[in-house]
Order: sequence, then C-alpha cells, then structure tokens
Amino acid sequence: MGSRPGTLPLAVLGRTSDPKAVLQAVAHRLEQVHPPALRAELTTACYILAGLILGHNDIQQMLQSQPMRESVTFQAILAEGRQVGREEGARAEALALVSRLLRHKFGQVPQRLDALSVAQLEALGEALLDWDSPAELDQWLQQQLGDG
Repeated sequence: MGSRPGTLPLAVLGRTSDPKAVLQAVAHRLEQVHPPALRAELTTACYILAGLILGHNDIQQMLQSQPMRESVTFQAILAEGRQVGREEGARAEALALVSRLLRHKFGQVPQRLDALSVAQLEALGEALLDWDSPAELDQWLQQQLGDG
C-alpha cells in the first residue's frame, strides 16, 4: 500500500481473494494518516469505493465512522440527503393537507393531485376555499396539468 496515503482508497478495488482483509489493512493504515482532515476525506473515499464490492456492515465494522463524518465529502452528501428529505416531506404534507381539505369540502380527492408540484398544491389549497363545486376543481386541474 506504499507511503502515498492518497492512493489508499484505490487499494480496496484491487483484485484479491479477500477484499475484507485488504479493507482491514487500509483501515489500519488510515489510522496513521495526518492531518485529521486528510484522514477524514480518505476514509470517506474508502467507504464509498468499498461499497462497490463489500456490504455496508463489513465496511462499517472496519472503518471508523467518526473521521468520515467530519469530511467535507460526507457532509455534502448528508446535506443533499437532508434537502431531498425536506422536499419530499414538504410535498407529502402539502398533498395530505389538500387531500383532507378536498375530501371535507367535496367528498372526493382526484388522483391527478399526485402530478402537482408543491407550489401547485399550495395554490390549490388557497383556491379551493373559494369554490362551490367539484367542477371548479376539475377546471383548475385541467388548466394546471394541461389535460383539458
């Protein structure tokens, strides 16, 4: 594995009959890498590359997760995941609220609501307060979805 720590993540992809042993050796070598910021980035790279050939539990047992959690790469992946989760949560909440309001007002919820964006669902939530019939809802949906 040589004296170049930057190549450590690549070692886990080498042809070997025992990739777990290679990862264990890499993990041991990573513990000696300084500065800690470099160790964190290399640990993250090893984790990602090892994921191509080993299972999550094997990797987690061999690589210390704390340095990895401190890496900018891990933080970027985590931030992106959180943003996606927030967006999915906002859409699910908007859809649930509008569905409850429509069910209460008209006794039905069109399946076409699934095709609406969060902004459209929010606009629908406001617009339905002024409607008196499901026909107004249908007309609004046709305008928004272009299926009329």
